Amino acid sequence: MNIALVVPEFPPDTIGGGGPVFASLAATLSRRGHNVRVLTSRTHGAPPAGDRGYPFPVHRVAQLRHFSPQYRTYMPPSPFALAGVRAFLAGSDVYHLHGYGMAFVDTVFNFFVPANRSVFTTHGFPYTARTAGGALSAAYAAYDAVFGSRILRRSRVATAVSSLLAWEAQAASGREVAVVPNGFVPLEASAQLDPRFEREMDKGPFLLGVGRLEELKGFQFAIEALAQLRARDPALRLVLAGYDNGAERGLRDLAKRLGVAEAVSFPGAVPRDQIAHVYDRAACVVVSSKYESFSLVTLEAMSRGVPCVASAVGGVLDIATDGVNALLFSVGDVSAMAACIERVRTDAGLRDRIAAAGRATVEQYSWDDVARRYEQLYGVASQ
Repeated sequence: MNIALVVPEFPPDTIGGGGPVFASLAATLSRRGHNVRVLTSRTHGAPPAGDRGYPFPVHRVAQLRHFSPQYRTYMPPSPFALAGVRAFLAGSDVYHLHGYGMAFVDTVFNFFVPANRSVFTTHGFPYTARTAGGALSAAYAAYDAVFGSRILRRSRVATAVSSLLAWEAQAASGREVAVVPNGFVPLEASAQLDPRFEREMDKGPFLLGVGRLEELKGFQFAIEALAQLRARDPALRLVLAGYDNGAERGLRDLAKRLGVAEAVSFPGAVPRDQIAHVYDRAACVVVSSKYESFSLVTLEAMSRGVPCVASAVGGVLDIATDGVNALLFSVGDVSAMAACIERVRTDAGLRDRIAAAGRATVEQYSWDDVARRYEQLYGVASQ
């Protein structure tokens, strides 16, 4: 089958978990014998991608310049960069588009894709634009009503990567939305850890948060929980591994106000081929998010046998069961988060049971299983 994947980001030009997910899906479909082509965006200022290493063609469409790093992958494509899109997509049997509220994806859908041969997958409704308030939220609502929501309403098949997202999409569109989770490739420590990350870990026992430093990830709650825990264990630290997406200064200020500035480290984003080393050394992984569409970090922690405490929200609830393979707390409940962390640090039996169940959970997220489910939906869309 000739499959066109239309995605908002693709490695190495990627800002989060979406890029590796799209790359894994493309690679799996290609390995299963399909002719895959990937249409994606090139963010303003991104270096040359070097796409010749992929076993399938990748075409990148330049975006307009972003007005804030938080919206880097949300920007519309440059009109002058769309000239080659139609020719690149020609001959596709089915079009699989990913990402709700992404101007690049919406543009391709509305002008270059036959809706009756499209499969659309939502990875979550935009959080910042919806919740910012004021002119930004109003502008997003207008865009969504006129332009953005068409992809959800008109695609031949609609899917979501978690039960929460399927419910949201069904409520917004009134149509059936199937749940097809992301697959997962277990982390491997395939490269030596950079000495600067090693130095951070050598400073003492630490909790680990992984992800972009932004409001959505709720890292302020993790810092507040650390302040509570250090009253009992002054050596405990927190490492927030992720690049700054607008929140680092505020997090540093919070740590300073709470008297734990020296105990919170911001080493930046750790390369994927190195981050397994960081997971392995962590006392506990903390997923403190206000909203999670899927939660790759939870699976990453489980794949390395590290106990995970997480917000009971969104896609986390499809992956984690409280007391079985993780400990869960209500979003923003700092005291409950601190209590969960304390439990896994002091109860070796609980920690071992959670780790074992976590490893078993990871085995349920095979990319081949995910690809088989999509192949069935491609058959529907290509008829």
